[in-house]
Amino acid sequence: MCVVATEVVIRTHMHGRASRSPGSALLDGADSVLRDELLLAAHSVVGAASVGKTVARMLFLEQSPLALRHLNLQLLLRMGCLALSVFGDRRGRIDSLAPSWTALLEQSILTALNENGDYACQYYDLPQSQ
Repeated sequence: MCVVATEVVIRTHMHGRASRSPGSALLDGADSVLRDELLLAAHSVVGAASVGKTVARMLFLEQSPLALRHLNLQLLLRMGCLALSVFGDRRGRIDSLAPSWTALLEQSILTALNENGDYACQYYDLPQSQ
């Protein structure tokens, strides 16, 4: 039940946020990635509570493996699926990341050189411009 409630709250929030902007309540790529990240965060909090409750019951109250019945397996499965989705989205975004500071420094050095640029290229061990 908590999986469904969390999904409803997060999805309603995201579609309501998307409907405020001009157009429809459909999510674009960035909003769907944000939705998945929010769902993963919310399910992780609930999953940590579920695991904590199970461990506490196993150690202090029931002191038997029967306490595993309190573990919310549906939630853990949903967390795993969302983690794979978020990881896949992250790997897809790596190509579109901003350049690193080293790449920006190299580019600025090459563009800020004097006419021939030989000295700065030799000093910073950069390829010489033609």
